[in-house]
Amino acid sequence: MSRKYFSPTAVIAMAVISSYSWTGFPYDNLCETNETVNDSSYYGRHNITAADNSTFAIVTVGPRDETYRYCLQDLIRMPNVIAFPALPVWQPEGDEWMTSDQEHLTSVYGWTSLGIICLVLLLIILSTLVRARNLFRGTYDPTGRDMEVNFSDVPSISSYIPEVHSAMFTYPLLAADIDDIGEELFEWEDSDRPYAYYDLREMPRTCFAEQQSLKMPVRQCFLGHVTGHPNLPHRLLKTVKAKQRRLLEAPFSVLLSLDLCNLARLSSVVLYLHSPE
Repeated sequence: MSRKYFSPTAVIAMAVISSYSWTGFPYDNLCETNETVNDSSYYGRHNITAADNSTFAIVTVGPRDETYRYCLQDLIRMPNVIAFPALPVWQPEGDEWMTSDQEHLTSVYGWTSLGIICLVLLLIILSTLVRARNLFRGTYDPTGRDMEVNFSDVPSISSYIPEVHSAMFTYPLLAADIDDIGEELFEWEDSDRPYAYYDLREMPRTCFAEQQSLKMPVRQCFLGHVTGHPNLPHRLLKTVKAKQRRLLEAPFSVLLSLDLCNLARLSSVVLYLHSPE
């Protein structure tokens, strides 16, 4: 919120206030009359007193001193006109107080402040439109480039396969149907036994559903399913869907004292190996 709205608003306020500040110089609301003092009653020394009647200055008026009159030098308080942007043209006719250099400087500041306002408002409007558009469409923007290397050709490929670790086995037990994937997708390898040795489907077990007397195979109770597609064409990437298997929430038990209590639920996993046509 601060970066998008407060900061731009502060920049606008700074530009506008700065432009008006330069127009009010010298801030005394006095304009020259091009006349001298012709009333002898003003000649002599005069005390300048404050509101508390204390004297804070003494001035001397002579016959050749210039006279001044009151003129409003605040463009913000100009009557019957909205003096924006802060430009010299808003000076009342006959009450001009700015010097030529001041008029040039205030013109630069005035037009610059107007340009900043237009630019900031434009950026806010564009940002708002983009945010509104993103509510109805995706904003994902991929980075990088296609290396034209099939995932299935990478030597170090691996995939997530549901597993259960047990202290009775050197390698984790496979809690998924692995009939449709290649062995290169496993992150480990037993040099003495095949992966089927660790397949929970091949082990004696009993799974209880909602009714304790109803026995069901473990693979129907809690095993997930992993499928590999090593040469899936581009046109099928968006149409292939995972084959989901319904999981039962009923309690279960496994024989052979296997440490499988953390296998209460396992969702199905489908692996797509992207391969360009």
